[in-house]
Amino acid sequence: MKRRLIVLSTLLSLIGHFAITEAAMRHARQRSRTALCETTYEERDLGPNSVPRFVQEARCDGHCLSGVGQCAPVLSSDHIYRMDANQKIDRKNFVRRQRAVACVCMVPRTFLTGK
Repeated sequence: MKRRLIVLSTLLSLIGHFAITEAAMRHARQRSRTALCETTYEERDLGPNSVPRFVQEARCDGHCLSGVGQCAPVLSSDHIYRMDANQKIDRKNFVRRQRAVACVCMVPRTFLTGK
């Protein structure tokens, strides 16, 4: 029984070491990457009667890939609910709103295909 515990303990420590090593390697790979587009995030106040009241929006600036591409927003559609006079969320009263959540580098198709 004692031998099984030692083997199990050794096995668990190896698995833990692998997980830590893998996480460290993944972190190092992510640090060596660079973003193609300069992205800034702003918090927008939609008003005291809106749920959610605050949303984050991405702002995309400039060109990418040495001027070949243009930074463009990735849009997401949200439901913004309104509160009624009793400060309760009226699920029937909402507005669908699009907001930029990230930025991507868009290049002309001719750049990729050569045509």
